[in-house]
Amino acid sequence: MSFIYAMNDLIFSILSDTKIDLDDDLEKFWESENDRRLVKQIGLMKSIIVSPNLVICYAGNKISKAAELLRKVKCMPLDMEEIVDLAFNIHINSGEDEIEFLIAYCDQIRELVSIKNHQVIRKCKSAWLGSLDAYIEFTRLLAQINPKEEKAYGRTVEGAYFEEVIEKELMKAYEIERCFSKVVGSGVVSSVGGMTVKIRAMEGEDIFQYMAGMEVISSDWPQLVRPGEYINFFEGAGKGSYSCNIYQSRQNFCCYIYEGNYGVVYTDEVSYSETLDGMKFPKLYKIDKPMFDDIAKQNGAYSCIDFA
Repeated sequence: MSFIYAMNDLIFSILSDTKIDLDDDLEKFWESENDRRLVKQIGLMKSIIVSPNLVICYAGNKISKAAELLRKVKCMPLDMEEIVDLAFNIHINSGEDEIEFLIAYCDQIRELVSIKNHQVIRKCKSAWLGSLDAYIEFTRLLAQINPKEEKAYGRTVEGAYFEEVIEKELMKAYEIERCFSKVVGSGVVSSVGGMTVKIRAMEGEDIFQYMAGMEVISSDWPQLVRPGEYINFFEGAGKGSYSCNIYQSRQNFCCYIYEGNYGVVYTDEVSYSETLDGMKFPKLYKIDKPMFDDIAKQNGAYSCIDFA
């Protein structure tokens, strides 16, 4: 199962996890044990930027049905109405819990479409797919939100500092994104997890992008701290700590894990079987970050963060 949430209001944001459970049906697709282990460990993309103004999201127990839609959309010049009809036909001709979709579109007109429970709902302000338990936990966290106006600080090209007020409604949208990440990272639902993948339609551009970010995961191992010593908030990969740089991208989702010098590109160039062609699976590189930056650039991504 999966968890995906999208909102099309002050911001157009699409959030998804990456975890995938390899049941008996999925196990047969992997001939290599290393490939199977990689997908099980770091998952796959469930929200896919198909073109600059189109995103297709899926959830369900039959990812080959999602691959079918992605292949057809990429191979044929379809308009929005044809894509929605195609997705709905795949959904209604599938079994219970096998496949459901969200379709996000931005090209002068911005629209979010939900396709699940044998229904098509157009012009959604918000919609979700996947685990009901994850959604219940998500709504519990949302009930605790009490956004306030805050200030953002910046610097002009000329070097002058400035501040501007962030409105409550925009702060609420940011809090919603944080609540989603908490659900994904909490482990409260065993079928949901991995990384939070965030896509936004950029203001004034009508272009979807995977959003940049930095995740730092600290271990909870006990420490003996003597008088005068510092507490180590980050204890290294040996004790489960790691840091991950997520790249801004218009094409493929890229991230770099500093511990071990691993770069990951989620791409449809990786194919495990014809049945799954069209999905974005992880491709792993053991390489230093400057070299991976070049690979990311070839995949439409760039790093917003650099460590010396």
